[in-house]
Amino acid sequence: DGLRKCKEGMLDASEMDELEQKLNSLDDKVDPTLLADAQKKQDETKRKVRDEELASKHKELIATLENQVQQLRLREKAWERTISELVARRDLLERREGAWERTIGELMGEVEVR
Repeated sequence: DGLRKCKEGMLDASEMDELEQKLNSLDDKVDPTLLADAQKKQDETKRKVRDEELASKHKELIATLENQVQQLRLREKAWERTISELVARRDLLERREGAWERTIGELMGEVEVR
């Protein structure tokens, strides 16, 4: 059963170590290529797991970055609205100021006439 698992690459690290110890005690009765194949499959399995974990982390990072970009876009639009409102308010105040200046000028003119 151990050899079958070994050949299929199904051994975990502790089982692999245990198998290596048993094989060393058998005085080289097991074909070393079989053991090398099992080690290779185990390495491939570890590599696949690591690659899947990295891919998952990359997807999470991409999703996080996309969310941050969306938040920044929303903030930018809010700032643009705020700036537009402030510009409109400034224009309104400037028009009112001009109207008051004209009114004051007219009143001053009437006072001088009297």
